[in-house]
Amino acid sequence: MQTTGHDEGTARGRKLGDRLRKELRAYAIAALYLFVWLGALALFKAALLREAGGVALPLLSFLFLLAAASVVEEFVVGWLHERSFAQTLAEYGSRSALEVIASCLLTLLVLVPFKTFQEVRRALGPGELRRVLMQRPQ
Repeated sequence: MQTTGHDEGTARGRKLGDRLRKELRAYAIAALYLFVWLGALALFKAALLREAGGVALPLLSFLFLLAAASVVEEFVVGWLHERSFAQTLAEYGSRSALEVIASCLLTLLVLVPFKTFQEVRRALGPGELRRVLMQRPQ
């Protein structure tokens, strides 16, 4: 028996629907992850503004927050790759503490200049940082 064009179109539509659902689920998870990450940055900013004199404590607490976010990220990646919690835990547990701390420190080294530029831009006002950085030397 020959397959009709309608049957092929229905099967193709089902595959497309399954793929769309899978992509939307991954998108929702990524959006949730970014929401949590940006919320952590907002908390970090609030902590810095509240305790202007004790920058070391917020940086240390932010480092611990980065470590926690790293663990959560590993479990989300494992879940997206359809690995069990135990498999993901075993893979993450095989990393050395030094590797995890180094990863968090590298992330912190990226975020500190990022936050610094944000604060300088906010302090100078709209468009001023760009004007200062883009003007030709005399």
